[in-house]
Amino acid sequence: MSLVLRICTILIGLCVGVLATLIMPKRGPGSFISTIVLGIGGAVTMDVLGHGLGWYGEGETLGFLASLAGAVIVLMVYLVRTSRQVA
Repeated sequence: MSLVLRICTILIGLCVGVLATLIMPKRGPGSFISTIVLGIGGAVTMDVLGHGLGWYGEGETLGFLASLAGAVIVLMVYLVRTSRQVA
């Protein structure tokens, strides 16, 4: 993956991270910025995984939806782990 594609993935991850924070029903103990960073991590992970397994190609809508799902999953795992530590 070229540098330009990685930067595009991170920018899409930023957008997906914002969407994921809006989708999540409960706000986590972290800040808005930390949830966006977690969203970027989930989006990048799903992008690498989806391309690696051949689920979708560059520029397909499924890639955006998979990135959104990955961001939501990472945020949910984060919320579960932090709520256990606080309680």
